[in-house]
Amino acid sequence: TGDKSQTDRGELIDTFVKFKSNLVWANVENRVTVKRMTSDNFALLNEYSEVGLLFIDGYHEAQQVSRDFLNNLPSLSSQHTVVFDDFGDAEIISGIDYVRDALPPYICHGDKIQC
Repeated sequence: TGDKSQTDRGELIDTFVKFKSNLVWANVENRVTVKRMTSDNFALLNEYSEVGLLFIDGYHEAQQVSRDFLNNLPSLSSQHTVVFDDFGDAEIISGIDYVRDALPPYICHGDKIQC
């Protein structure tokens, strides 16, 4: 993973090992199905219809952020939570603004709640 500016420079920041260790630490590894792939490829699977937690950590480009969310919208359960990594990044905020009407009414940013 890592944002596009890092990968464009040839830097690979692989957070997957830390992500998996956090699942173990939180004692939820048996309750989480991890799919390590692009949101485009995940949407093509068409295997899931009740995703309760969607964690989006991808390229820091507005178009890709919105596509990551829109690709997964049909898979979300009626009681879902969507988490965008690096929420303070300007490109991520722009991507979220594009899909804001499809998002739940509250978005948490650190200790602030934005409506």
